Amino acid sequence: SVFESAAADFERDLAAAKLKHVPDAGFDPASIARLFIALIQGSMILAKASKDASVLAENAEHFRRYLESLFGKQRARNK
Repeated sequence: SVFESAAADFERDLAAAKLKHVPDAGFDPASIARLFIALIQGSMILAKASKDASVLAENAEHFRRYLESLFGKQRARNK
């Protein structure tokens, strides 16, 4: 399926980044990739139902910060 293909692509990218930057980190790239697909799909449904695309942007930003925490990076949040 399209979802499985997208998750597999993201999993490969995450696995490569983990190996390069945080090889001892305790997260599973496959699980994080599935979480990403679920987050994007769910956010798209919410955005369509509410006619407000900001939910997609907000959730993507939350996920970005989550990924940064997995890789041991923290950014100052813009308000």
